[in-house]
Amino acid sequence: MRAAQPDAAPPPPPSGAINLDNILTLIPGEVVPLYIAGSGIAVAGLDRIPGGWRAIVFWVCLLVCGVLRFVASKPADARGLFAGVNGRLVAASLLAFFLWAHAVSEQGPLITALPAAAWGFFAMVLGVLAPLFVPASK
Repeated sequence: MRAAQPDAAPPPPPSGAINLDNILTLIPGEVVPLYIAGSGIAVAGLDRIPGGWRAIVFWVCLLVCGVLRFVASKPADARGLFAGVNGRLVAASLLAFFLWAHAVSEQGPLITALPAAAWGFFAMVLGVLAPLFVPASK
């Protein structure tokens, strides 16, 4: 009988793959599939809008991200609209979504000058540093 061996470490990601797990913890879980589904839709005829359909999806999802994080960070017994809201967490979530959306897009929804890997780099830096600047939720 063989002794149980500890689970092997997961294999390293393929060359060039970006691990965005840390950044995803800052983004409300409902926003990620919403963005992926919305940005996968091909909508023609929106040439007058800078960025077209992808930009619309980005802005809608950014708004949803902010609202969800705002509501989730507010204590249930707080009085007043902004009372008790963890503003730093809301700001970190918005920045995380901005960076993540650009990192997972072939061409960024707003800023197209940088490649996705560069956005992924900035997203990973935020994922590592955010706990230093965002106080724990009450």
